Amino acid sequence: MPDKTSKSAPAGPWLQQAEAVFFDLDGTLVDSARDLAVACNRMCQGLGLPPPDEKHVRHWIGNGVPKLIQRTLAYCASQAGVPEPDFQQAKALFDAAYRDTVGQYSRLFPGVRAGLEKVRAAGKPMVCITNKPLEFTETLLKQFGVYGWFSLILAGDNVERKKPDPWPLRHAAAFLRQPVEQCLMVGDSRHDIQAGKQAPCPVVCVSYGYNHGQPISDFGADAVINSLAEL
Repeated sequence: MPDKTSKSAPAGPWLQQAEAVFFDLDGTLVDSARDLAVACNRMCQGLGLPPPDEKHVRHWIGNGVPKLIQRTLAYCASQAGVPEPDFQQAKALFDAAYRDTVGQYSRLFPGVRAGLEKVRAAGKPMVCITNKPLEFTETLLKQFGVYGWFSLILAGDNVERKKPDPWPLRHAAAFLRQPVEQCLMVGDSRHDIQAGKQAPCPVVCVSYGYNHGQPISDFGADAVINSLAEL
């Protein structure tokens, strides 16, 4: 649901001015928190740790799977009063669990399909830029029938540097042969804003995303919208 406490600014003519649109995935297009929480819970069970609540996992999403695992291990090990388990063992358990559950509970946020269709109708190429591994990114985009809508998918394991570094945005612009300044980044977190500012290109954020539980309106996006249909 949209964040009713955040101040929302109109998107303005961002879509009309953009030559291409870059979209974040988790928290922007797809609500994937429950899938990720289930995988974290199964990982912790396999390690003998108490599982985290989904509300905690929602705050840990946004920097890719390795960081999600690290945050989960740090929190759950501290709750149990034990040393953190081996990361590689934990990651193997997480990956196996997430392959089983990816897409099981995920859904497109309200307005996402309408927003993507609006961008397609305007003839703007779209790129998915996420810190999620490519394997899981492709699974979700295919599940929701939008995989073929993207000219390029830049994920957490097929880029030189991940967001908040601007490298993926600059690479996407170069791939499309467009000046990055004339592209638009659409995301839900401060990392999307940081990447866009450094690229540099305009950044529009959605109010309903994860952003580590903090209001996105506090981080200097060019606009905050409540639905991608507002683009």
